[in-house]
Amino acid sequence: MSEILSLIERTRPGPFLARTIELVTYLGIRRDGALVAMAGERLHPPGWTEISAVCTDPAFRGPSWGCWPAVLQPGVADRRADPRYAWIGIVGDEEEPMTNAPFDPHALLAESRLGVLATIKRDGRPQLSPVLPFYDRPAGVIHISMAEGRAKTANLRRDPRATLEVTSPDGSAWATAEGTATLIGPGTDPHGPQVAALVDYYRRAAGEHPDWDEYRAAMVSERRVLRTMTLEHDYGARIR
Repeated sequence: MSEILSLIERTRPGPFLARTIELVTYLGIRRDGALVAMAGERLHPPGWTEISAVCTDPAFRGPSWGCWPAVLQPGVADRRADPRYAWIGIVGDEEEPMTNAPFDPHALLAESRLGVLATIKRDGRPQLSPVLPFYDRPAGVIHISMAEGRAKTANLRRDPRATLEVTSPDGSAWATAEGTATLIGPGTDPHGPQVAALVDYYRRAAGEHPDWDEYRAAMVSERRVLRTMTLEHDYGARIR
């Protein structure tokens, strides 16, 4: 079992815990006594079969060995071309290389312009709101423009703890940021400091506005508030 977990740790094909091996049959290939490749046929939803944990030691990826344990699964060889079978993570001479680079949640936070903000309701349950965040990575601060009077704004005035979750466009990665929010505004003067903070936020997030006077007036009339949050904890994962 230690050999299997060691191979999983080196290749990171996806979620695989100590007892995952008990779910179904997994086959492997050894080279000079060492386990260098493995795969298994795992989930069986109606009409589909998942070929999972396909992994090859980085030092042995050239011969495409990662696919052979899957192909050799009993009854699978004659179904190799069946489109209902999900073949995951096969790596070889002509395949796209897999990467073992560590996932960086800050990179995903910086490129995301849509996320879900979690604030705390009066009864302690989470309030989830779609937002358009901007992450200033060098400063470690997330900015979000929101309106006074909305549930999330009221929640933050009562309890400033907040969490933001973002997902990559293809759903292959996610990142979460936690921190304590500070609210700036709403302002009543289009040229006052509260609106100036929103102007600075817009410039850094989207560039120059075609009509700053119109933007400033809208920030006042909509009673816009700038929520800033310095990251206190972040985490995430690439799931495929």
